[in-house]
Amino acid sequence: MRKSTTILILLFAYCMGILAYDFEKDNIYYTITSSANKEVEVTFKTGDVTTDTYVGVVTIPESVTYDNATYKVTGIGRKAFYQEDKLEKVSLPSTIKTINSYAFSNCDNLMEVSSRGSSSIETLREHAFAGCPSLQSVPDFSNISNLPQYVFGTCGKLEKVIFSSKLTAVGIQSFDRCYSLQSAGDLSNVTSVGNNSFYGCKILEFNPTDFSQITSVGYRCFAGCTKLESIDLSNATIKSQNNESEAFSGCTSLKTVTFPKTATEIPASIFYGCINLETVVFNEATKITFIGNYAFGKCHKLKTFPNISAVTSIGSGAFTQCYSLEIERLTIPDVTTFLGEQAFMGCPGIRHISIGNGITEIRQRTFANKTGTGNEVAAEEYNLETIAFGNNIKAIQEGAFEYCTKIKEVTLPQSVETFGNYIFNGCKNLTFADLSETQIKKMPKYAFSGTPFNAIFQSQKSQQGREFGYSRIRESENKNTLILPPTIEIIEDYAFSKCINLQEVSLDSSITEIGSKCFEGCDNITSFTIEKTKIKEIKDYAFSGMSKLTTFKIPSTVERIGRRAFSDCSSLTSINIPNSVVSIGSDAFYLCI
Repeated sequence: MRKSTTILILLFAYCMGILAYDFEKDNIYYTITSSANKEVEVTFKTGDVTTDTYVGVVTIPESVTYDNATYKVTGIGRKAFYQEDKLEKVSLPSTIKTINSYAFSNCDNLMEVSSRGSSSIETLREHAFAGCPSLQSVPDFSNISNLPQYVFGTCGKLEKVIFSSKLTAVGIQSFDRCYSLQSAGDLSNVTSVGNNSFYGCKILEFNPTDFSQITSVGYRCFAGCTKLESIDLSNATIKSQNNESEAFSGCTSLKTVTFPKTATEIPASIFYGCINLETVVFNEATKITFIGNYAFGKCHKLKTFPNISAVTSIGSGAFTQCYSLEIERLTIPDVTTFLGEQAFMGCPGIRHISIGNGITEIRQRTFANKTGTGNEVAAEEYNLETIAFGNNIKAIQEGAFEYCTKIKEVTLPQSVETFGNYIFNGCKNLTFADLSETQIKKMPKYAFSGTPFNAIFQSQKSQQGREFGYSRIRESENKNTLILPPTIEIIEDYAFSKCINLQEVSLDSSITEIGSKCFEGCDNITSFTIEKTKIKEIKDYAFSGMSKLTTFKIPSTVERIGRRAFSDCSSLTSINIPNSVVSIGSDAFYLCI
């Protein structure tokens, strides 16, 4: 009864995977895989991963005798050496044909797996060597045709793997973060490359013929492969996750790419950070309808540009910092309904822009020459001169044209309702801007800071709806003029700061607020008219430093004069303070000598 119970316990343990072997010989555990062919594979002693079954150097024999029979060793079983942290080296016989899943996975101190004689390994299963941070060398895999997922994933010290032209597929994360991998043999017949397959293989050398047959490109498959110089994707399909690819992001040596013939989309981040990419060849029949976020972001040397006549969406940062992109005239077609923030930021080669009627919003820094990261293009090299706006634009967001230093004239359509901060900040050659037809109610911070206007007028409407004074401005000899719409109510802080040429400002009755330091650095203003406005407060530093202003009439609606509101107005000879004023801030007229 006790013997039967013992047998049942052992049988149960075996079925549950606690004991996986059929027999043990010289401290190596085996499972019989074919009784007829007399074949066995190496396996583990127990399922307890804390047991150090294999220690130091293990030499697997070609054959082993058990129960008066001789068996050929043809495989390394599933999890045979899994998490054997004291294992350092394994020598395999030439009879090994299969290395099963997780066979050597997570062996922290395993440095070498070698083959005695010519390798006969035909099959590798998933995760076979994954997570072995000390692994440096492995056997010859010239007979392998299919590499499954995560076979060598995170083997950070692995230096060389030998494949032949038999290899046709590289699975998901096969070499993920193999940072030390230098060579992978012949990859010329590989047709399929899975997600993250070579991710982070930053020193892997590629042959010119590698991937010449490629038909499927996975998500982030070559990201960070800094030695990849060219690839032909003519017949390939690019796979993405949520329209994002990153397939070649960070491939800093990549120079030429032939784009898939049948592709209709350029997924997000596919070439992001390819700083030496010069040419992307598009088939003439290819119709791109979608360009994802940062698709060509930071491709500093990119010269070519896809046909965007059918594009409905251009993502954020799609061409940001493409310093070498030369486009005489960029036409955003009417079919385009989305133009993302920073889409063409830092593209000094664009000279003229025409924005189609499908665009309702120009987002943050879409065409700006300012990144905020110290990567600004030299002002004299930024060539954008003209902008033709579509008729349906309602909003132009923060910094959309910031530091576009060669823009001279801007006329905005009636549809525009809102402006963002810094919109034309630093446009030092913008001498005429007509906002008179817009519906803007607020002039935001730094909107026209640093522009060379001599005069700022607010367009007025008569009772019959005709403009008053506008024709005088257009026909005057002085073209350095900004015309504000009659709808403007608020002018925010610093809106016109550093407009050093500004001499005359005339604001109309709709104005209810002028922000602090709105005209900071505008030292040449000699005339400032706001008496018909509805302003209740002259804010701190509002007119400070206007050293050439001689007179100023405070509107009868003003109740408070802020701190240093007129300080350093050294030429001011007269000013009226109406009865409505109940508070005057400290140093309000400081140094008004």
